[in-house]
Amino acid sequence: MTRNLKQADSDTKYGKSRQQIIAAAEKLMAQKGVYATSLREINQVAKQKNASSIHYHFVNRDGLIRAILESHISEVETHRLRMLEKTEKTYYLNDDKVLKTMDHEKRIVVIRELIKVFILPLKAKLETKSGRYYIKILQELIFSGKSEIAGTKAPQTFDDLINFTNGIKTTTTYILKLAPNLPLDVVLLRGKLIARLIITALADLIPDMEKVNLTSGSVLNRTKDLMPVDIDLVVENLTDVTVAIVLFPVSEPTMQLLRKTSVN
Repeated sequence: MTRNLKQADSDTKYGKSRQQIIAAAEKLMAQKGVYATSLREINQVAKQKNASSIHYHFVNRDGLIRAILESHISEVETHRLRMLEKTEKTYYLNDDKVLKTMDHEKRIVVIRELIKVFILPLKAKLETKSGRYYIKILQELIFSGKSEIAGTKAPQTFDDLINFTNGIKTTTTYILKLAPNLPLDVVLLRGKLIARLIITALADLIPDMEKVNLTSGSVLNRTKDLMPVDIDLVVENLTDVTVAIVLFPVSEPTMQLLRKTSVN
C-alpha cells in the first residue's frame, strides 16, 4: 500500500511538472517564436527547480514541440471527425456512385462543406488563450520548412500532426473525388498553399481578439461587436477562396511546365 501511494504521488508530480512545461513553452513560443525561445527560459517560467526537466520529460526541443501539438490535436481531430461523419451522412459520401453522378452545383456545395471540416475545428481553437498559442505555433511551423521531429513513434513528422490526421486524410480523399482530375504535383502544391492560407487567415485574427482583453467564456460570441472584423465573415470568405483554389482549372502554361518537368 505504501509503495502504491508513493508511486501515485510520483505520477502526480510527474504529470504536473510536464503540464507546467508545456503551458510555459506554448505561451513563450507563441509570443517569441518557436526557435527563438530558449529551453532555459521555458524551464524558468515553468518554475522547474531541476535544470534538466525539459530533457527528462521531452528529450529535446522537438520532443517538446511534439507534446504541444499533441496536446491540441486530439480535440481538433475529434471535432473534425464529428463534422465529417455528419457531412458523410448528409451527402452519402461513402457511396462512390453518388459521388460520380453528382452535378457541378452540388459538388461545389459539398466541397464547401468539406473545406469547413478543415477550418472550423481550428477556428474553435481561437476560443482560448492556449488555443490561440497553438494556432500561432502552427503558423510558424508550417512556414518553417522543417519536417522531421524527434522520436520514432507515429506520427513522426510535423506534417503528420498538422496535415495528415485521419480526419484530413478522409476529407481530402472526398474532395479529390469531387474536384477536377488534377495532376499530383498540382494537388501537392495547392494542398500546401491551402494549409498555409487557412492557418494564416486564422492567426491574423488573433491580434485583434487579444486587444479586446479576452478572459474566459465563449470568446467568439462575446467579442462579436468589439472585433474590427467579423470572424464569421472571415471564415466564410476563407472557405470561398479555398474552394476556388480546389476547383480552378490548371492553366496551359502550368501544364506545359508540368510536362517539361516530367520529361526532365
